[in-house]
Amino acid sequence: MRLDDVWQVLRTVGRVSSYVVTSRFLDHAGRGEGSVRLEAANGTLVFYESGVWILPSGSETRFINCYRWSRQGLRLTLEHLRYGLHRPVLLATFHGPSADGRLSPGEPYLCDPDSYSATLEFDQEGIRLQWQVVGPSKNYRLDSVYRAAANE
Repeated sequence: MRLDDVWQVLRTVGRVSSYVVTSRFLDHAGRGEGSVRLEAANGTLVFYESGVWILPSGSETRFINCYRWSRQGLRLTLEHLRYGLHRPVLLATFHGPSADGRLSPGEPYLCDPDSYSATLEFDQEGIRLQWQVVGPSKNYRLDSVYRAAANE
């Protein structure tokens, strides 16, 4: 997987599906389905995500997220914009690919006391972003698949 390929797929994203693959805590289980409104400018893609998260009990809750992807040379940066466009939280800088074709940042994102490790890979549906989250009250893997709106 080349960064050029990832960037081209990210530019077409219109949907996101997320689900907890493994968790030792029921609170972190569930799955989400949503749409992505994309804004592109100056080597960045801002994803405005919104949708519904469904818990194992069947109850639903709405979610919103805002992420910025930036491409600079041979690296791809992912930031969360929970504090707005001018106060981003750096989550990961991807370099790659590794021998298995994945893109992985060198260091995990630390949100004391939790650690978030990410990998990025192509999936038959689009781009798969995997997070392994470990901490005193967290231990789960979250997968998010980003795909074009036409691939629903």
